[in-house]
Amino acid sequence: MALDRDQIETRLTESNGGSPDLSGLDLTGADLSRMDLRGVNLSRADLSAADLRWAVLEGADLHSSVLRRADVRWAVMRGANLRQADLGRANLGWADLGGADLSGAELEGASLENVDLSSTILPGPAGSLAGAAARTMGGGFARP
Repeated sequence: MALDRDQIETRLTESNGGSPDLSGLDLTGADLSRMDLRGVNLSRADLSAADLRWAVLEGADLHSSVLRRADVRWAVMRGANLRQADLGRANLGWADLGGADLSGAELEGASLENVDLSSTILPGPAGSLAGAAARTMGGGFARP
């Protein structure tokens, strides 16, 4: 059963100054909009169809997480670890992914309209941009 917003906020505040750990949790369809998730460990979490609009995920660990069909518009994900993440059919419109690591990430069918990808490490041979709709703001992409 997926956690609701109140349960997520409780876990974040109970971290006692350490890095909050939400790794491996079922957050399917969760409302995380406008939340400050800087540096949070969300590796292997299921964020399918989650609402992450305007969320701050700067430096967050989303390694091997599932964000299929998630709404990530206007999110700040600068320097986030998205290695091996599944972002298939996610809406990343206007998100700031500057300096993020997307090595091996799956972006098939994702919307990347006006995304800032400056200094972003894009998916290599193991990842895919197939069918992604991309019109970006930044340049300077890096390949792993």
